[in-house]
Amino acid sequence: MLKPYIGIASVDGLDVFEREHHHVLRFLLRRAYRSKRTGAVCFWAVMDDAIARNVSDLLQSGCRQHALLIIQTLATETGSFCPDDSEWPVLFAG
Repeated sequence: MLKPYIGIASVDGLDVFEREHHHVLRFLLRRAYRSKRTGAVCFWAVMDDAIARNVSDLLQSGCRQHALLIIQTLATETGSFCPDDSEWPVLFAG
């Protein structure tokens, strides 16, 4: 079954990969803000559960580049999202 996932990718490969949920999204945006100087990018992907488990296993075993490659090639849909600098204070207010 296809499900949405979100994560952070950088030049080193996949940094974070989680099932989409509003609590995870807030954590992800905070982490991306702290990492924005490293060129980290927030992304979303829609993929089958089996592929997502494979990606998670690769990430846990330290194969960050390979995990990102799997997402890039096997996800049904992908996209990036990162607020511009003027939006960060609004996201973290309250």
